Amino acid sequence: MLPADFSRLGEECAALAEAGVDRIQWDV
Repeated sequence: MLPADFSRLGEECAALAEAGVDRIQWDV
């Protein structure tokens, strides 16, 4: 996750939700 492009994080989460992902886990 560290090398993630945080400027596109919203778009990526929306794409995951559209693909059927029902949970995203963030460990900080």
